[in-house]
This record gives sequence, C-alpha cells and structure tokens, in this order.
Amino acid sequence: MAQVRNAFKIRAADAPIVETSQFLQLYCPLLLDHLQRDDLFVPKLIIVRGSPGSGKSSLLRLFETDTLLALHARKSLPSDQELVDQLTKLGILSDRGPQVIGIYIQCDSSLRDIANLAPQTSTLNLFNTLLDIRIMASFLRGVERLRAAGCLGITKDYVLKSLTPGDAPPSMFSEDRTIEQMEEFCTKVERDFGKLLNSFPDDPLPKSIQPHARVYSLAYLALQMQPTMLLSQIMPIVMLDDVQELYPDQRKHLKDELIRRASVPRWLAVRTQVLGLEELVSLEGAEEGREYRELPLDEIFQDRPTVFTKFSANVVHRRLQATDSLQQVTINDFKELLRAPEERVPSELAAKAIEAMNRRATDIRVSSLVEKFRQTTERSTTVGTLFSELRNLEKNLILIERKVNRGQASLFPNMDMLETADGKTEEAAQLFITKRLSWPYYFGFDSVTSVASGNVEQLLSTVAVIADRMIYRAELDRDKAITARELEDILRKCADEYYHGLEEKHRRGSAIRQFIDNFGKFCEEVTYRSNAPYPPGPNGFGLTRDELLAAVSVEKNGIDTGVFREVLTSAVAGNVLSVRPTKQGQAGSEKIVFYLNRFLCVKFRLPLNYGSWQHLPIELLTKMMQEPMPLREMVRRKGASNTLFEAGGE
Repeated sequence: MAQVRNAFKIRAADAPIVETSQFLQLYCPLLLDHLQRDDLFVPKLIIVRGSPGSGKSSLLRLFETDTLLALHARKSLPSDQELVDQLTKLGILSDRGPQVIGIYIQCDSSLRDIANLAPQTSTLNLFNTLLDIRIMASFLRGVERLRAAGCLGITKDYVLKSLTPGDAPPSMFSEDRTIEQMEEFCTKVERDFGKLLNSFPDDPLPKSIQPHARVYSLAYLALQMQPTMLLSQIMPIVMLDDVQELYPDQRKHLKDELIRRASVPRWLAVRTQVLGLEELVSLEGAEEGREYRELPLDEIFQDRPTVFTKFSANVVHRRLQATDSLQQVTINDFKELLRAPEERVPSELAAKAIEAMNRRATDIRVSSLVEKFRQTTERSTTVGTLFSELRNLEKNLILIERKVNRGQASLFPNMDMLETADGKTEEAAQLFITKRLSWPYYFGFDSVTSVASGNVEQLLSTVAVIADRMIYRAELDRDKAITARELEDILRKCADEYYHGLEEKHRRGSAIRQFIDNFGKFCEEVTYRSNAPYPPGPNGFGLTRDELLAAVSVEKNGIDTGVFREVLTSAVAGNVLSVRPTKQGQAGSEKIVFYLNRFLCVKFRLPLNYGSWQHLPIELLTKMMQEPMPLREMVRRKGASNTLFEAGGE
C-alpha cells in the first residue's frame, strides 16, 4: 500500500476516499472477538450501535463482498494474517474464498424521502419495495463479483426460484427469473424510483413499482440457499448502515420487518442518538430476545479498558506502518517516544512547593511534618528534589488534613501515627503535587488511550496531532520524542477542541455544555479539597434505578424532568457521558453511574480512573443543565435524607 503523510487522519470507513487495500491495512481485527459464529450462521437480527466514530461502518464494510475478495486475494501477506485467521475462525473465509455475500445498504435520503410521497400506510409499503430492490441488486452484484473471481460456479442464466403462492409474493418474486433478468428488473425499478422521488405529488406511480406488503427479499434469498441450489454454499448478510437517518416510524417499521424469522442474517447499524434513555441505560434490566442481539460498540471498550488498550496499540501500530516518515517506528518505539516526566524537580520549583506545604503544616501545627519539609528543603538546594519525595510529602499532608477534619490533631505527635494510604490516596497525592508544581500529570501511552474514552475516532484525532509533531521532526532529522509536558499540552488542546464542539455536535448541545460547565467545576472543587475526601477525585455522578425511572416520567416532585431526560439521553448517545452500573452497600442499592468523557476530565484536570463518583439529586442535575450555578450552591450539603455527597467507588 502506498504510504501517506499521516495515516492517523484517515477514517477507515470512508469508502469513496480509502481504497480497499488501504482499508484492510488499517483495520484492527480485535473487535471481531465479540462476534460469534452463530451471529452469522444461526441468523438473527444484530443491532450494531454506537456513537460517531465507534467503528460501526468499518465493521460493516469489512463484510462487503469486495472487501472479502480483496482479503482472500492477499491472504498470504503477513500484515493481513491476523484478520484472515479471525474471519476464517468465524467461517467467513475458506480456501475457496468468501463464504458470505455482504449486502450493504446505505440508509440515504432516498429511502427516507419515501415517507414524503403519499399517506403513511402506502409509503411504508413503497419503503418495503425499494428496500427489496436494493437488497436484491446488491446481492446480485456480490454474486457477479464471486463468479468473476472464480469463487462461485454460476452463470447469468442460472434460474432464481420464485416464492410459493402461499407466501402471497409480489410480482418481483412470484415467477422464476434468471440472474440476468433479475438484474434488469432491479435496475429498471430503481431508476423509476429515482423519477418518482423527483415527481410532483399528484403524478401517478410508475407501473414497474408495485408496493410490497412486507419485505420479501429475505425469504426469497433464503429459498435460493436451500441445499439443492447452487447458491447454498454462500450466506447472504443483509447490512443496513446509518439507520438513524430514517424517520422514527421507518426505523420502527424496519426493525419489526427484520426481526421476523428468516434464514438470512440481518444487521442494523445505528447511532445511539436515536435511542431513548430507557434503551441506553436498560432501566428495567431487560434482556435481549432470542431473535436479536445487540452489539454496543461504545460499551464494549468502556467496560473493558484493558481490551481497548490492546485495541489502541494495534490501531496505532497499523497506522504507523502506513505513515511515510514513521513506518519504521513500531508500537513499542512509539510508546518509548512518549517520554515520562523528569524524576528530579529543579530546586527552585521544588522549594516553592515545599514552602507552600510547609505553611499549611505550620498552620495546623504538625511539627514532625514541618521538620520533614525543612530536611527536604536543605537537600533540594544542593542536589534538587526527587518527584517521588515531594509526592510522599503531599500524601502525608492529605492524611494529616483528614485527621484534622475529624478533630484528632492532638492524637498524632509524630508521623508514625498517620493512617496507611491506599492506592487511591497515592493517586490523589500525584494529582495534587503535579498541580502544585505545574508538572505533567497526563503522560505516556496509557493516558493517550484513556482520554479516547473507548472511541476510535477520539483515539485517532488525538494520535494524529502527536504524529504530526513526530513527522515534522523526522523530516528535519530531529529527535522524534515527545516530552511529557508536550504531550499534556497536546491532550489539553484536544480536550479544548472537544469541549468547544459540544454545542454544535450534539442535540441539546447548549444544555449539555451548560451541564458540563457546572458539573466539571463541581468535580474540580471536590477533587482538590485539602483532605481528598473521595480519592483520587470524582468524575461522574450516580443515580438509583428508581430515580432514573422517575425521571423518565413526565415530572417528578413538581419539576418537569423533560430537560433532564433529553439532555442526559443525548449526552449518553454522543459519548459525552458513559454509563456503568455499579453495586455498593446493601442489596438493592445498585447505582447507575454516568462518567464524564475522558477529554472532559483533562479539561477540568480530573483523574482518568473509573470508580470515584458522587450521588447527586435529579433536581440539582436538572438545574445544572439549565443555568450557570454558583459553586457554593452546588457543593452545599443537603439533609441526611438527601445527602449530596454519597461517595461511590468500584
């Protein structure tokens, strides 16, 4: 494949731009681990859903006939071996070639605009007809591709059997036709549909277009795959992309049609923006039916950060190989080029931080800690100070603040009586001291993958900026390494761009941004309290299932919950907030936790972990979505029956 200047700027699903060979080199096969052979050969409806950039269209493109044929032709290439092995395991590829025909249908404006032609009852029937035509046309093109490649022994005069009269089929499927005759039929009807969509409202329906009472093409294709038929060796997969572009009644009708029992796999790819809060959060805990399965791409990676880290490494490695100036850089090289901060802090900078901590220790009269500050200051003036030593001082200061807050200052005359710090408190100390020193907190490959929030588009947009800087230095024959401070600056700029795009990119974007402004400041204030009460710091809020169920009703306690419901739904659908159920405390106290997108954690300098959250009342959350709120009003404690600060953790 020809090299490009920065392969991280290529989006693999952009078929008109990215040629198939390039797509295959860039595609990461790890997502295929979440598919099962039964998804393909024990057919059911698969709903692939996710936010923009989650990989829906790329997954569908992988199963298109042209893509599979290209992969079969180059299966001996080492770069494609992992992908070939995965697809062979799923039964998609064999030594003979592709075992499926991917029928890709784009839900474009022509399918949607059928609804504007006539009364609703007839337009849905016309929708069925156009869908049948496109499914059959795509299937026949796939058959021709396989035949031309020598993977299917069939000719154009092969006869496709008609449906039985008992199925009450339309004329399209009521008589035997050769492949060539069916191709001509589909071409004519689709051309007439184009004329119909451009006609005046009162113009008659072209004679070639017969409204279909339901989608018949699935049963028709299943008939052609019976064991006695030459087409029985392949499996059609009907894949509809961008289903969110259809009108709501069309989407419901489409799902109802495709969930019918059929011997053909059906996939619907849809952005989560069209789903309601009930579907996104599964408030009732409903399980998928036997006839369909959901493949939620966002949740797959958000629920398994280690899996996404592995996926990210694969994606980055593939794109480094496709980037002209970086093709010799392996993923391990790339990780090493993202430098960690210096361990030794300059003496002047360390002295200022020590003095600030010293003043606080003096205020709360902790002589043993003051003595440690004095000793560290003396060493700093001669050899500098280790960052780890400053972090340890910060940790001790946090532990002392906790004692003071509990009114126990008199109980510890020396440092030996402080409580033992756990990992979360250690991380809080890291956060505090890096802020005090203006020292990098976000650095290394782990931070790069974390800020992506399980989204491929977010990962690529971040690494593209890093790669640009490496490419520039490589072209000047300079060291390509990115310092920790440079990387943090890059991540902050990416976070700012994401934040400023909230209003434009999302439905109810203005309210989402208002909420992020308020909630981000709230998390920042709680995180940086001197005693780090909820270490390392909250970056999400939790609600009970009962609270959420009440919120999807018309109103709650006299408050219109429409704003809360709509804003929360849009934020979850757009990956501004990610959802994780967690169990804590007594049985039945399960919370649904909504975490900030990791870019927003960078924006407000919050930790990137999952597990620290706050229980906030819906009334407060709704107000946060509507207007700027003073910090003191957001952090004010409520009564015992409605505690504002119910800490959460996993």
